[in-house]
Amino acid sequence: MTPSKEASIYLILLLLALYVIAIYVNYIFLESIDFNNIVHQPDYLIDAYMYMDLGNIIHSFSDNTSLFESILSVTPNNSSIGVVAISSFMAALQLPFVLYPLVFIIVYSLLVIKIYNRGVVSNRVFFIFIPLLPYLFITSKESILLIAGLFFLLAISEVGKARKGLFYFITLLFILSSRPETLFIIVLSQVMYYCFANRKWLFILLFVALFFYYELDHFVNEIAYSFQEKQLGKVGQCSYFGISVCLERENFDFLVYLKRLFLFLLIPFKYVASFVNFVNLDSNDLYVFILRLINLITFFAYIALAIHFVRYFKKLSIVQKRMFYFSMAYLIVYGTIFFYQGSRHMNVSITVLLLIFSLKKGRPYNV
Repeated sequence: MTPSKEASIYLILLLLALYVIAIYVNYIFLESIDFNNIVHQPDYLIDAYMYMDLGNIIHSFSDNTSLFESILSVTPNNSSIGVVAISSFMAALQLPFVLYPLVFIIVYSLLVIKIYNRGVVSNRVFFIFIPLLPYLFITSKESILLIAGLFFLLAISEVGKARKGLFYFITLLFILSSRPETLFIIVLSQVMYYCFANRKWLFILLFVALFFYYELDHFVNEIAYSFQEKQLGKVGQCSYFGISVCLERENFDFLVYLKRLFLFLLIPFKYVASFVNFVNLDSNDLYVFILRLINLITFFAYIALAIHFVRYFKKLSIVQKRMFYFSMAYLIVYGTIFFYQGSRHMNVSITVLLLIFSLKKGRPYNV
């Protein structure tokens, strides 16, 4: 048996192990959610099961309503249209819950094995499934975004221009279907990369930052304030640990944005406190234990990654550095402007760092 076949079998076995875990996690969450008495979005425990339920609702509409109209009528916001559409497609398959994760396992298997056999990633690629585990084997923005990331790695490892362009196009479609605002973050991250890679361009970054501060501050503040109002209606919290994070509509307070980012970076440390608190309470909620345990593991990954990138950042390839700046830009945007569902977005950023960590050193890429 050739080494590549042995590796493929090894990868398949690991993915099958993930499949068993995914079935168990899905079962726990589905048993914990009372779909007949859903009043508010948090009743779904995590958004992935809300999108699954919306997909089922779409197929309960009469034949007189078009599919597009049905999707628009149940979609909670414009950025969720893509994920709701994909969820409606999954609902049309009418799969039992034990087979639902299998669709994602097959997609992940095909992509991971392909990029692994091309020498793009190492065995460490399986770490990427840990931080967002409850979201990755059901239709969610995170699972679609991860598929987009794997298609991106497939694209940069492709030699042929036609297939490379096709994979980039598929990557774009999945990004638009998950979080369209990610495109802005990608652009921002590449500006950051070029400015820090070419020190003479740093003055350009400074100029852009000043322009952003003096000319676009009201526009950015309006977006941040609108998200703040939506979240205050749900959590009603304006202060964390005595640190005020609320914005005023007509006043761009740069210090508040810095405080938001500071608190965002401390989220992994909250994972430890939450796990200890859960153990002390002696709770029987199994789904809570799963979330707390995953976050605790993610905390250790956060610390290990921080040490790794501080020590070896200069040795990263161009692709790895570009992905690193994307992770940082993602943190900055969601930690300051949007500032909601912090744990979820922190784990997305950590997943990107784990993906960088899994890339093989010295591998040439064709971006």
